[in-house]
Amino acid sequence: MTNDAKRTVVYLGVTEPISTAAATEGDVRQTEALESLLHASGLFESPREAAHREEVLGKLNVICKEWGRRVGLQRGLSEDLASAAGAKIFTFGSYRLGVHGAGADIDTLCVGPRHVLRADFFSSLYDMLAAQPDVTELRRVPEAYVPVIKMKFAGIEIDLLYASLELAAIRDDLDLSDDNLLVNLDEQSVRSLNGSRVTDSILSLVPDSTVFRLALRAIKLWAKRRGVYGNVFGFLGGISWEILTARVCQLYPCAASSTIVWKFFRVYSQWEWPSPVLLRPIKPEGPGHRVWDPRVHPKDRWHLMPVITPAYPSMNSTHNVCRSTLSLIQEEFARGRDICSRIEKGETQWPELFTKNDFFYRFTVYIQVEISAGTTEEMQMWEGFCQSRLRVLVMSLENTPRIRCAQPYAQLFRGASELQSLFFIGLKFEPIQPQSGVNARVQVNLTRPVAEFEEAVQMFSQRTPKMAVAVSYLRRKQLPAVVFDGAPPPPDAIERQRLSSDVVASSQSPPDAQQPDAKVRRVSSGVSSPPLQSAASSPPHQPASSPPPQPAAAVSAAPVVAPPQQQPVAAPPQAQPQPQPQVAPKRQIAEFDDIDQLLYAPATS
Repeated sequence: MTNDAKRTVVYLGVTEPISTAAATEGDVRQTEALESLLHASGLFESPREAAHREEVLGKLNVICKEWGRRVGLQRGLSEDLASAAGAKIFTFGSYRLGVHGAGADIDTLCVGPRHVLRADFFSSLYDMLAAQPDVTELRRVPEAYVPVIKMKFAGIEIDLLYASLELAAIRDDLDLSDDNLLVNLDEQSVRSLNGSRVTDSILSLVPDSTVFRLALRAIKLWAKRRGVYGNVFGFLGGISWEILTARVCQLYPCAASSTIVWKFFRVYSQWEWPSPVLLRPIKPEGPGHRVWDPRVHPKDRWHLMPVITPAYPSMNSTHNVCRSTLSLIQEEFARGRDICSRIEKGETQWPELFTKNDFFYRFTVYIQVEISAGTTEEMQMWEGFCQSRLRVLVMSLENTPRIRCAQPYAQLFRGASELQSLFFIGLKFEPIQPQSGVNARVQVNLTRPVAEFEEAVQMFSQRTPKMAVAVSYLRRKQLPAVVFDGAPPPPDAIERQRLSSDVVASSQSPPDAQQPDAKVRRVSSGVSSPPLQSAASSPPHQPASSPPPQPAAAVSAAPVVAPPQQQPVAAPPQAQPQPQPQVAPKRQIAEFDDIDQLLYAPATS
């Protein structure tokens, strides 16, 4: 190829590729081995399920078109104009990308003309859906950052958004990538359109969609197994992993999927954050629509790991990442790089890369957040709201004196019933020098982080007296059996770096708060709700032989360090052994999808 020909080549992305080398026979064999592992992990749906999804989407599209016609008639349009105006269903997210697995939900967007309003979406369309015999578990969330109707349609979970465009009619060949469609739209409509526009942009910016899809399936499986998947938990959501994978495909446009996975870890283990990851140059900010730009918006300068969406208006899909979660993600990138290097050399195989993380053996002290409600409907609303505010607690904990990092576990567990869920944060403390001749003990004040979390969850406008949250701290041996796959935690076979002293939460609570039968402090203060059971009464999800969890109780404003000659504030006495309770079967709550993450909704908004 001549120099003139080289200059005419147009590459995808903001830079030229690192390498355009074609895949070797060895790369192809490794890709086949990787694909076999992904099939064995159940990441591909059957043809029958795929056909069922298409049938469900077709029915939903018909319902939305009929709904648009009815609203048009109510607005005074003729039968012909009302029928022509209609409405249309678009898909986005994992389903649109073609990387969804068996049983996954479908992210959908309904687009309507200017005379069909969002109020109609949450009233008349909701009523039409409620009348469908195939629709179950229907609920509307109009107050969400991205308003949504959630449902099961013939057994398929569907999240349905709505955007009203400044058009008289919605044509079947409508192209949502046209930026002119955003003119005069409100922010809720822009955010609703963003998911579909971003997904289509990603597909248009990868050199080989087949290579991209297989590599993305592998990266998402790895992220979930290693506990770094979930925007709401302070990690990366689906859209962020999609952008990161697409960027590596741009850098190695002729590589096989296995090579993309290897290069993924090599590239991002060396990435100099907070340099942003971009798939294309950012389009300048237009009237009425804010674009991510740290030169213009001071808040954007605080983002630790910016991964920028490629569709206008560009935004950071990872603004929930905090110092502790970034540290864990970087550790996992380095681990992935080392394992992939050994896979290339033939020293190990793909399964090692996807080994489940050892979060519940990694720390000696954990924070437990228990979320509960009175009914299933209340639990759905309350749990989703509390999850969106968990980042407040994580960031406050990592800024607490003597706490080095606070790493959340990117998954919720069911507690003793379907109306109770548990969330965990692992704590690492700053090392302290033991005093000569004594075992030094340091007390960590948890008042501020608990109070800030309490303030955040009290913002929920639909809160009822049965909606409650409790925060407590536990040592590793006190963790409920549900986090160990329903079995009691095994002995500490993996010895982590030990603290040179015992760390206990400081407390100046009344004397009875130090007794074994003390109630764990409810964060939901002022709300009438049943108190948590203590170790003495041993709740079903807590082994009775374990010491009771320590309450994150109200304490003095300043940290209290127990002097050596005084008796330090220690954990409550060991509870008397009780008959072993029946442990409820483990039921993990699936990781959040793009809609449940509220499409990058600010955690403190």
